[in-house]
Parts: sequence; structure tokens; C-alpha cells
Amino acid sequence: MFTSWNCNCTRLPFPAGNAAFTFNVVDANGWAQWVVAIYWASQTLTTVGYGDVVAVTVAEALISSVAMLLAILVFGFIVSVIGDLLTVSSLSAWRGQQIRQQLQGVEAWGKERHLGPDVMNKIRRYFIDIWAPHAGFDDAAYFYSLPVLLRGEIVSKMSGHTLQSSHLFSGLSSEVLGGLLCSAVPRRLVAGHDLYAEMSEGESFFILQEGQADAYRGKKFSRSFVGPAILGQGAIFSPYIKLCRERQQTIRACSNCILWEFKSLDLQDIIRSDPRVLVHLCKAYIQYQDMLASRLQGRHAASSLGRLYKIRAELCRLLAKAERDAAAWEEEDVQKDPDEPGVPSDGEEQIQDTDQQLQKAEDEEAPDAPPHGDAGGALPAPGSTEAAPPLPPAAQLIMQGEPHLARLSFAHPGYTEDKAAQLRRSGFGNMPGGSGRYAV
Repeated sequence: MFTSWNCNCTRLPFPAGNAAFTFNVVDANGWAQWVVAIYWASQTLTTVGYGDVVAVTVAEALISSVAMLLAILVFGFIVSVIGDLLTVSSLSAWRGQQIRQQLQGVEAWGKERHLGPDVMNKIRRYFIDIWAPHAGFDDAAYFYSLPVLLRGEIVSKMSGHTLQSSHLFSGLSSEVLGGLLCSAVPRRLVAGHDLYAEMSEGESFFILQEGQADAYRGKKFSRSFVGPAILGQGAIFSPYIKLCRERQQTIRACSNCILWEFKSLDLQDIIRSDPRVLVHLCKAYIQYQDMLASRLQGRHAASSLGRLYKIRAELCRLLAKAERDAAAWEEEDVQKDPDEPGVPSDGEEQIQDTDQQLQKAEDEEAPDAPPHGDAGGALPAPGSTEAAPPLPPAAQLIMQGEPHLARLSFAHPGYTEDKAAQLRRSGFGNMPGGSGRYAV
């Protein structure tokens, strides 16, 4: 059989007079042996060496080798493309397997609880249309693998303008903003889920980069936010003011949202290194509270107004302390004497002015008052039928256990008893003594 096959093979005749171009592996010179070796290797690698047609001359062997090597490159490119397609399809298959497993678990859970087909269809649509696009993504893991400065640069490119354009952070230096941006953490919120709930503890604020979220008070819709926007900024003061630790509304995503989270403790570390940051934040947030209070006036929102007044009072106290800390921080290099009187801060001036007016009015109206606060005229003798003289308005408030409203009556000429009654109804009249001097 082999003899018959060998006889039927095509044979190329040796060209007459071209014996110099033919080769013999044993007798050929050096470069011809190299060409024959490459030819043999290419035939073996490309599996085309069947012996039916073979190169006879050196030129034929050289051209055949080049053609076979080019074929290897083309074949390798085709294999690479097929491998990439298989990789992409395997990733899609893996994500599809995740969705299928999730759906199988949910459907088993629904059958066990006898959920109707309408509910199950809604569940399937939710997982396929909303949950699936975010499945398998872990932004925080990728983000934390980057250097700190590079993280800050990424956040600055994506949401730095939102911070710089906000009234709360617009006056801060680039170094402070840079430190704050480096502390951001990426978050994803799937549509229908809550970012935080009302009355929950707030330890961070957020920048809504993309998406839409709604705010609710109880079950009542309050307002809608569309990115970019800042959410939960009251948590900035949660380490200092107790009322700022409770969320006053629920934030619920209407669409898939991309957010950045900023921890209040990270901002507190920045404040320790530069107390002037807290001074700016307090002043800006006091202005924001005043704006909210002006909006709530006349809306019968007594409880909300009372809470705003309390927060504003605490902010003024915090501002006074922050200004003292900032002054001491600025005077640290010259080692200023701590007993030396300094220039009063804005927060202290508000307190001092109100206290001085209160003391002056008390001295004018009751110069001989007993030391325990019984301000007013002389009391009638025991057993006498003479009526006691009426007490001044401020003294009446002090006798009723409301010295903070008394301070308002001295500090503001337009203060009346109707105003006092309004503040009592709003919950402001139940505040501890002295805190009402800021709530105007």
C-alpha cells in the first residue's frame, strides 16, 4: 500500500541546470542547512508536512517557511479573538447564573409562603430590571485598593464641584476640601431601598452623584432630590449636638443611585487639626437653620420650629467654643497668656449682649430684690389685705421658671406675651434656661 501511495504522489522535476539551487541536508552549506531546519520546524508546527509536495530548492523552502509562519500569526489572532469572546460570554454566563440562583431562591421562598403570581412577577421584574445591573459590583473593594491621594483625585473629579458650590463647604480651603474628599467612600443604592430611615442615628452625610431619591417624613412625601445633591448634612454636627444625631426624614431611592459617603468622624479629625473649619461650618449652618425657620413660619409647624430653635441654640454655643479654640490655635505660636482678656467672639457677643441687657433691666426694675430671684416691688406684710404690686413681665417669666423667655423680653423690644405663648406652644418654652437667647 505504501509503495502504491508513494508512486502516485506528485513529484516536481529538478530543473535542468539549476543543481546549485537544490539542497542536500548532508552536503549543503551553513545557510542552506538553517533554511532547511526552519522549513522542517514550520512544517512540524503547522502540521502541513504530509510528504505529498515538498520543497526542492532553497528558495522554495524559504518561501514556504515564511508562508507557514504568517499562517501561524493569523491562526494565533483567530484563537485570541475566540478566547476573548469565550471570556466575555463566561462572565455574562456567571452573572446570569447569579441572577438565576437568586430568582430560584426567591421563587422557592414565594411558593413556600403561597405568594400570588402577580407578586411573583413583580419580584422577577425587580431582580431582572433593577437588581441585576448592580449585581457583582463592589465599588468599595476596588476603591480601597487605590492610594489615598488618587482616591481624593477621583472624588474631586466626580463630585468636587458639588462640595465647592454648596453654601456649607464653599468657604473652606482647598487643603481642607482635599482631606475631606480623600475620606469619601463609594456607595450604590438600588431603587426602592432606603439610604437611611427617620429617627435613625446619623453618623455620615452623602453626595448623591447620580440618580433620584425622595424624602419622607413619616409616610408623607416631603421633597425629591436629583443628583448632584448633598443629603444628611446635619450629621456633620452629630459628634457635638445630640439633636443632630437623629435623622429627621427617610431618604428612599427612586432609581439606581451612585453616592459618596463622608463620615462625620473623619471630618472631626480635620477639625482637630484646624478649629477654624468648625467656625465656618457653624456659621453656615446657623444661616441654613434661619432660612428653614423663615420657611416654616405660618405653616403651623410648631414642633419643627421648636427643634430648629434648640439646634440653633446649641450651634451658637458650639460656635462660641469653636471661636475660642480657633483664637487659641492662631495664637499658639506667640504663647498668649490664657488669663489675658481677648476680643469676644461672635457667639460670645450674642450671649454677653443678652445677659447685659437682662441684668440691666433687672437692676432697674428691682433694685432691692432678694437674692433668690423674687424680683418686683415690696411684698405686703403677713395678714395684710393689701394686694401685691404687679410684677414686671420679665420677673413674671422668671417666677414661672422660664428665665430664657425673660432674656428674650429684654433682648428684643418687640417681644410680647403673645410671642411668649407662641414659643411655649412650639415647644421652645420647655427648653432649659438660657438656651432661648439664641432662638429669635
